[in-house]
Order: sequence, then C-alpha cells, then structure tokens
Amino acid sequence: MLKIALVCPYDIFKKGGVQTVIFNLKDNYKKRGHQVKIITPLIKGAKNLNDDDIIFVGRSRDFNSPLHTTVQISASVDADFINSILDQYQFDIIHLHEPWVPFISRQILVRSKAINVGTFHAKIPEKVIPRTLVKVVNPYLKSVLDYLDGLTAVSDSAKEYLTSLSDQKIKIIPNGINLSDFTFKKNDYRLRQTILYIGRLENRKGVKYLIDAYSEIYKLNQNIELIIVGDGPSRAKLEIQAKILNLNKVKFIGAVDDQTKINLLNTADLLCSPAIFGESFGIVLLEGLASGLPIVAADNSGYRDVLSGVGSLSLVNVKDKMAFVRTLNIFLNQTEVRQLHRQWAQNYIVNFDNQLIAEQYLNYYTSLLNRK
Repeated sequence: MLKIALVCPYDIFKKGGVQTVIFNLKDNYKKRGHQVKIITPLIKGAKNLNDDDIIFVGRSRDFNSPLHTTVQISASVDADFINSILDQYQFDIIHLHEPWVPFISRQILVRSKAINVGTFHAKIPEKVIPRTLVKVVNPYLKSVLDYLDGLTAVSDSAKEYLTSLSDQKIKIIPNGINLSDFTFKKNDYRLRQTILYIGRLENRKGVKYLIDAYSEIYKLNQNIELIIVGDGPSRAKLEIQAKILNLNKVKFIGAVDDQTKINLLNTADLLCSPAIFGESFGIVLLEGLASGLPIVAADNSGYRDVLSGVGSLSLVNVKDKMAFVRTLNIFLNQTEVRQLHRQWAQNYIVNFDNQLIAEQYLNYYTSLLNRK
C-alpha cells in the first residue's frame, strides 16, 4: 500500500480538467487499496468541508490567468500546519498538479521527504504572457523544479513550455475518463440534427466562430440546432450575436450536471470544440469519442495531440469561416465520413480509460521509488 497525496492548487469543488483528474485518480487509487488524501487551499464560502479525503491548507483568492480565465489559487499557507500534516501522514508520494501555480505546491515541496511528482496540464502560449510576468514565473518555476523527483505532462503541448526550463525527462501520461459512464453509439438514429458545444464561455474557446459558421448552415437548413452548454464571461455577448443573426435554434442552457451532459452527448449529432488557443488536451473530446459522436475541433496543438490518425480529419482553422462550414457540413451529412470516424474512435478511446491512466501513474511512482 502506498500513502499518496494529490495536491490541487485550484478550487477543488469547481468543475475543471485538473480537478476531475485528481478525483478520478483518488477513486482509482483507493479501489486498489492505497491511502490517498487531496491537499488543497480552502476556498472562501466553500461548503461540504467534511470530506475525510480532503485536507485544506491555507486560503485562496481569485486570480486572472494569462489565458484570461479567472481561477482561484492559494494565496496564503500555514507552514506549521503543513509540517504537521506531513509528519502525521508520512506520504510515500506527493503528486502535485500544476506545481508552477503559487503558492501551495512550493510550500509543500520545500518540506517534503516523499517522492515528489509534478504533473503539468496547461498549455501556456508565450505570446499571451506579458514579459514582466515571464520574469517572475520562470525563476519561480525553476525553483519548484529543483524539488521534483519526476515530471509528467498530459500531452506534448503541455510539456512544451516546461522543456525550455528543464532538461529533466518528462513522461507523457494523458488525461482519461470513466468509459463505463458513456454509451458508444455505433449507428445514427437521427430525428433532428444537433451540433453540441460543451465548455466555458470565454474568448479563447472560439464559440463566436462556431456561431458565425452555424449561421451559414442555418440559412440552408433551419432544422439544425446548436446547443451551447456552459457559462462564462462571454455568454452575454454570444447571446447577442445569435440574436443579431436571427438564429432561433441556438440554445444556451448554462452549466449542467454530469448526467445531463452525458444525455446531451447521446442525443447530439456532432460535437464541436472551436478553442483557438490555450488547450493542452481536451477531456471533452474524449467524452465525445466515448459517446460515438463525430467531432469537429479547432486545429490547435492540444487538440492535435488527442485527435491523431483518422481523428485529424476533424481539425479545422475555425477562423476560416467557409472552411469551418464545409467541415461541419461534411461531419453532419456524409454518412461514410461519420462511420469512418466512429470506427476509429471505438478502437482509439479504450486507451483513455481512467483505470489505465491510474495504472500508468502508479507504475511511474514505483519506478521513482525503486530509483531512490
């Protein structure tokens, strides 16, 4: 049995890729008999604080990231409390997710006697980071790397920035999903046609390009719906855009629970993810593939890491309106293309089951423990 700590610098109760990965790892590790704790900052106003699997350290505050996304990160930590936690649990592995995010990870690392593993999730385009911020981030990240025994990243895109700061070997372990939660559709059963978007509504997600492209499709077929799932700072602008274009079949339904999301994936004809930058992976793409749903996605580096082989047919420059429209129409209406994509997805998606991902991390932990 291993004693494992999973460190999350963000609001652990907020839905997000990093939080989802951490909870999935925790559940899979516990099923295998390991002792697991999540260490995370305390969020102002948070409820349900009686989870025995979660240890709250310090407090957090809102931070506007270089990707123009507001996240909550740790702003204060109690060094004595960290010492007491580490002494009490004597972790074998401390697995820090996004260890470059201040400040909780470094405060734990400087006190840790365990094997320290860092996983990097985010794709941070240097062009969106102000030079003044780079001067702060780079030295801080380098100081964190000194304490890490092992480095992993969820994709080649996620490790790109890291390789400029470290010559240490970086192991790629992708994100995963619970395949058992999804039902793979092998055939089309269409009463209507529906394009589905799931994600945050912010500028970098490129939803405005999807609405523009959809407006061209809507001119020819007003039976096609566009369902937009999620919320965010761009929602009001996007709703105005749809109204100005007289798109009566665009539905904004806000954030939904997991079961509603799965139901929407099961009834849609096409999943579209038009993010223009800042993507290192795309868990929503895996969810679409696991549902047997054809996908059209922006041609960014993170999505290229996921949609390989036949899946690369899904990639398009979403800023090229007519190319975007053509690709949407092909995946909506060409049965042969839809079936080809579905056959590829059925064989491909099995590589991303959470049980396999957990096993890859556990094998990596073991290799580091043996080396030490």
